[in-house]
Amino acid sequence: MKDVWRKRLYEWRYFIILGFVYAAWKGYKELYYRNEFLTRLGSQINDCLSIAYVKSLGVIARLFGETFTIGEMVKHDHLYYYIRLAGSEGVYIGWHCLAVPTMVVFSGSILLFRGSFLKKMSFIALGNFVIFLINIFRMAGLMFMEKYSSGYFFKFNHSFTYLVITYTIVFLLIIYYMRRLEPPLSAYPES
Repeated sequence: MKDVWRKRLYEWRYFIILGFVYAAWKGYKELYYRNEFLTRLGSQINDCLSIAYVKSLGVIARLFGETFTIGEMVKHDHLYYYIRLAGSEGVYIGWHCLAVPTMVVFSGSILLFRGSFLKKMSFIALGNFVIFLINIFRMAGLMFMEKYSSGYFFKFNHSFTYLVITYTIVFLLIIYYMRRLEPPLSAYPES
């Protein structure tokens, strides 16, 4: 009977780990807004990521022959960066656009699986780079949709399409780690 429960728990471990990581992230966010040091540190990280995304979007716009401007603005006590293609209102990169929660959930999930620390850290670096690239793809798509399509199409893709694509790829990365890189349960002796 003990073996049956152990196998069931092993089968459901991804969802248990995901729940734990998500709860830890939510707890951190509560602390984040109450602690001045964490807020300043988070703002600096967000600014660096925002600048990296906006500059990457500028390279993509240049590759497609678009004229654009890049700038920043303060709104509701937050600094936002934007890229505006000629003839459009522009795309603003807010904190919620940076894929930080996705990176945290991915990284935390991999850290909680079995395996060598070095292998996990290498996979986390690779996975976060993939998430960064997916998010650049997402923002580039939105940048062009904002100029060349309807507002409804833009809003739908902003809210749903890319979210599904991103989390599907993250899920597949985690499944890949679980099936290919994580040592099997049989590699650990029973206690």
